[in-house]
Amino acid sequence: MTDETTDDDTDDLVPITVLGTVHAVPAGVTLLNALRKAGRPYLAGCGCRVGACGECATTYRLPGDPALKREYACVVKVEPGMQVLDVPFRWALACRRGQKP
Repeated sequence: MTDETTDDDTDDLVPITVLGTVHAVPAGVTLLNALRKAGRPYLAGCGCRVGACGECATTYRLPGDPALKREYACVVKVEPGMQVLDVPFRWALACRRGQKP
């Protein structure tokens, strides 16, 4: 069983900003799944190990909080107004490899 919402749960969308672009993503999903739904593909080399591999560490900021946070995208849940400020080098490289020319 998973704690993720299904694709049919479009009633509860929350806005997040990914590298300057606003996306509406399902509330309650992990940041990793929200990024996938926002069109940022990610090739997992070994499958998710819920933070054990560290490959999806992401920097983000929450509304009203000037502090930057660094967390695994496979663990942290999206919050309305979340700003994703970067994606790790490995992630960006995997995304480029996964895209068709």
